[in-house]
Amino acid sequence: MSNDTKCLTKLKIWRDNVNWTIEEDRHRLRRQMYPLIRHWKGRLPNLRDNFEKDEIEWLLAESLKAQSTDHKNELLPLVEFLIKTGYKDEPNVDKDGKPLLRCTTPVHLAARRKLRNKHALVRDLFKIYNRFDVNYTDESGLTHFHVACMAGFFEIVQKYLELGQDPNFSIHPPLQLALFSGDENLARLLLMNGADPNFTDADGSTLLHNMCKRDDGDYLAKLFFKINDEDGREVTLDAADNRGNTPLHLALDYGMRVTTELLLRHGADPNLADPAGYTPLHIVCMRADADDFVRLFFEICDERQQPVLVDARDECGRTPLRWAVARLLVNTVDALLDHGADLSNFEFPTESQIAESVRSYESKHLFHFKLLLASSVLSILESLEKRGYELDRSNALILMKLFAAYGLFEVPCKYVQFYKMLMNKSKALKVRAGLSLHDLIQLRPRQAVKLQLTCRDYHELARTAKFHKLPRKQCEDLFVHLCEKMSRRFFKKWALDTFMELTSYRLPVLCCEMIIEPLMNQDLYRICLAAEDKLCRR
Repeated sequence: MSNDTKCLTKLKIWRDNVNWTIEEDRHRLRRQMYPLIRHWKGRLPNLRDNFEKDEIEWLLAESLKAQSTDHKNELLPLVEFLIKTGYKDEPNVDKDGKPLLRCTTPVHLAARRKLRNKHALVRDLFKIYNRFDVNYTDESGLTHFHVACMAGFFEIVQKYLELGQDPNFSIHPPLQLALFSGDENLARLLLMNGADPNFTDADGSTLLHNMCKRDDGDYLAKLFFKINDEDGREVTLDAADNRGNTPLHLALDYGMRVTTELLLRHGADPNLADPAGYTPLHIVCMRADADDFVRLFFEICDERQQPVLVDARDECGRTPLRWAVARLLVNTVDALLDHGADLSNFEFPTESQIAESVRSYESKHLFHFKLLLASSVLSILESLEKRGYELDRSNALILMKLFAAYGLFEVPCKYVQFYKMLMNKSKALKVRAGLSLHDLIQLRPRQAVKLQLTCRDYHELARTAKFHKLPRKQCEDLFVHLCEKMSRRFFKKWALDTFMELTSYRLPVLCCEMIIEPLMNQDLYRICLAAEDKLCRR
């Protein structure tokens, strides 16, 4: 008996001994077949003579499930064997002879499983499932056409399209699959064959919406605009998804800088509000890294002569400026004021709103947290007051309470300790031309004012890496000392007014100044608290 006859006889005997209703029988056959088909000798059989279509599909599906990603992944012996025998899938048909397309095939299973050499395996399965006029769909809506797009099989996708396949799907849009895999040629093929770059999925999201939610969104947006710009296709920039978000809202929310720039330069509306009333500028001002985004935002809008509604209010009545102040965004506040933010009706953020931002600062465990906090608060106040804003006492107390809550008041004895420790090293650190850190430490607050040393100068100092050369423990005391010096004018101003009020204006201003002059900031704060307590008792 020839080798191929022996092999075929074994296969027939094993097949005939299987009760397909018993799972163990089926699995025993699958295990028996592997050694046989690996070492098959001679002429290959026509498997349809011995197996039903459903039986072959079961063997394929179970082989895929059994394939381990931990083992060296040669292509499944059964898949190779089927290809060699010339086995091709033929779809089941309904009573009218039309193919039944709703079923899960091994192509779907392979696409969803984590397998080594998965790409080659799926390509081989398409040699078996090679009816490109038949697009099988599983229960989730994934089709063979989708799988071909996901895998980047250009020729297979092209065959589907040539046979009339619509490239637009509300579930798993093929153009999105091609772009998300970075396949520029496949994306162009789909677009040339009618894929809609503005097609929306079931969530109302366009491709641009979905790109903004991905880590590689900036790369994908560049590719997307490159293809459409070169081919002269218009892209809808301001479509809102089912939640009311435009791509620009999402790009800013997810911190996609390149995508934000592309959207704005292509004409996205910078003033559209979402259902909560947030414009893109609101979203910028909620970000911890807003300074970089607000600079980009205004730069592009200025270049395009695109008006920006800097005073738009969200549904709670908050403007971008109020958000920026609450988030302690020094440069962003300046940018908004430079672009005409209105201070006439400005409402200072509440204590809880500012405290939330401070907690986010603190949670980052910043080495220079205290100096950064104090300099941010006072730099913003400095900017607002330069533009004509007048802080009232209740809001001044909000800021004072921050100093108390986060230990920004200096204890005199610690000044002597850190000064001795840092004396030599502080001389080498320059705050600005002609002024060392050592000089700054020695300056009286009044002298610092004469040098025109502003809160903004302290803020820039806090953002540098100069302090990392100094011992950490002494730096903590140094930062509090600088906070005391920087905030002295602020506390003195409010304490003087309050002290005069508490004494019913019986003492001359000069006398009151002499009384409070030697007091530390913490003492000045207590004077302000005393006035608040007195007011509350009325």
